[in-house]
Amino acid sequence: MSEPTASFDRQAAQDLDKMVSELVASGNITNPRWQEAFRAVPRHLFVPRFYRSDQNGNSIVDSASRDEWLAAVYSDVHLVTTEDVRSSSTAPSLMASMLEALELTGDERVLEVGTGTGYNAALLSERLGAGQVVSVDIDPDLIAQARERLEVAGYRPLVAVADGVNGYPDGGPYDAVIATCRLDYVPPAWLQQLRPGGVIVTPMGAGVAVLRNAATGYGGGPFPAELGLLHALASPAGAERYRRADPGCPERVGGEPALPLRDVDLS
Repeated sequence: MSEPTASFDRQAAQDLDKMVSELVASGNITNPRWQEAFRAVPRHLFVPRFYRSDQNGNSIVDSASRDEWLAAVYSDVHLVTTEDVRSSSTAPSLMASMLEALELTGDERVLEVGTGTGYNAALLSERLGAGQVVSVDIDPDLIAQARERLEVAGYRPLVAVADGVNGYPDGGPYDAVIATCRLDYVPPAWLQQLRPGGVIVTPMGAGVAVLRNAATGYGGGPFPAELGLLHALASPAGAERYRRADPGCPERVGGEPALPLRDVDLS
């Protein structure tokens, strides 16, 4: 999408420009292509409302409170987007850092695990082209909403209801996998669907792991058993959580802008 939609009015455009400029100034966005992508995608289309809890109780903030809504949407904050807290929009600084960690050149095929609002899928679609993006979520309602918002914004990536622990083999193989849900392990399916030279960026333990397969790929030869988890996880207890391979994506990434990125070589 090159031009704003009709609903992308002057105030939203100014707020978006300010948010991106701050992300650039803070060093969260360094790649010019990602700068362009963030400036092109209006976040408010993907967060039409959010839920807030404070000393006055719970409340919904949406376009009825226009200035407050836009100010929050275009701030570097984590926003809860469903009343039952099952989905949220990650703080843009963390989102940008994870996207940049993919080190995309422009022609990769990417699997996103955890569609959520659809905003991250829109950024990937702007950067790579929607045909290169597959996004899955286990929640059918979230998928339906995200698909509608993506279409309004002008993007049509492959968005599907699926358990992200299993990846999405019908759309692979992938050059990159990015997860927006927190796991204590790397699902084998992600490795199996990753091309040689591919990368996985996923929240893990107390940080964000960047797992690189510089060698043969899972299908062509075994990965080291520990997957370099001494770097991705801080303790043997963390490695034990990996080996248990508990199913599911129990916790979506929240607003922890200081999470460290840790590189792990899978070769």
